[in-house]
Amino acid sequence: DIFRRMQVRRRLRSTGLYETSWQDMTDFVKRWGTIDIAVDDVKLNKFRLSGINLTCRNDTGRFNDETNMSSLWFGYMTRYRSLVRIQAGYSTASGELPSDGTLGVFILTDELEQDASKNEIVLRCSSIQSVFNEVRARELPLINTNLSASDIITRIRDHTDGAGVSIFQQFISTAAWVISTTTNIYNLNTDTTLENMTCWDLMEKLAESETFVLTINRTGGIEFRGRDARQSTSQFGFRGQGFDQQNVIKLNGEKEALNKLYTYVRFKHLQPDTSTSYVTSGTTTSVDATNLSWRYGQRVYEFENLFTTVTATAQTIANTAFTEYSVVRKEINFDAKLHPTLEILDRVDFSYRSYDAAFSSIWDVMVWDTDRWSREGNNFDYEQKPYKILGKRMNLDNFSMNIKAREI
Repeated sequence: DIFRRMQVRRRLRSTGLYETSWQDMTDFVKRWGTIDIAVDDVKLNKFRLSGINLTCRNDTGRFNDETNMSSLWFGYMTRYRSLVRIQAGYSTASGELPSDGTLGVFILTDELEQDASKNEIVLRCSSIQSVFNEVRARELPLINTNLSASDIITRIRDHTDGAGVSIFQQFISTAAWVISTTTNIYNLNTDTTLENMTCWDLMEKLAESETFVLTINRTGGIEFRGRDARQSTSQFGFRGQGFDQQNVIKLNGEKEALNKLYTYVRFKHLQPDTSTSYVTSGTTTSVDATNLSWRYGQRVYEFENLFTTVTATAQTIANTAFTEYSVVRKEINFDAKLHPTLEILDRVDFSYRSYDAAFSSIWDVMVWDTDRWSREGNNFDYEQKPYKILGKRMNLDNFSMNIKAREI
């Protein structure tokens, strides 16, 4: 059996702070929708968390506004900005699996659309990223400071209002932040360097410069970390056609991810638009079988970060980016049964054989552990091949997920 759960946390009218316990509203949900989360999906250095739209029955008025006595929010602050937690998993004789089936923590928006003919209401739940989009980076105590990226992220985590009350920790506790230590120094010496930037923009820009990723995990925590897989050993095995205990529904495709290959990096770190404002790293084209630009064409990655005024530091950043982006790796896209605990960048194994390899008899054709089937290279024949997850789209109505993964 499966279980799905929707819970909310309201804000107290007296203090504006969130209540300490979750209120279960699962019985009101009619349609669950999907959660889509990815990093480096269409474009490098972009994180995406879709949020979720929940269709709920409102025949008892539980989702009415806070002025209505039938509402769950009566006596509390507005429904807007309530926290919403989604959980799912499998029920067994010994209990629920996993023990924490949290799939995401979201923010309820004020666009609550009600269908009077059906007594339904759609809860539009945004990514928790939205709270960082609503605070300008210029409000942070960063001006006239020389800080590492991890120091800046820490200051964002600990940012307070004028009365010394934490802002972001109302949504994400200190323990829920994962901040990997960095050493490059950024010079935030004028407020113009932060002009028109939100706190999320600033964190994303720092992740790009450090060749890191900025993500929100399934329990609602912020992660600022390197791009390598989280683990040295696989956390889960996906098994498809040709293997026992299959959990892969369909392999949709495999590709060489040339859209994420760059043979040349151009990094602007100073304001004037002159040649000295840029540092570069990579290969120029020469007719040579070993030349990266000749093999794949000149693919230029350009980015800008005006926090780095020291040329040597900027050059280190450009070199690191080139090292990371100059390798061609394969990526796969497949559908599978829902696995609640997987995170972005988790290491997993993938096993799958094409129809010919899975169902054609090779008895008395090969010498065991010596020969290679002549057609093996032209078919999918993966057994525990390691990948890291770049994206997952979870369908809570049919309990399936679509996975995008990059080979390790």
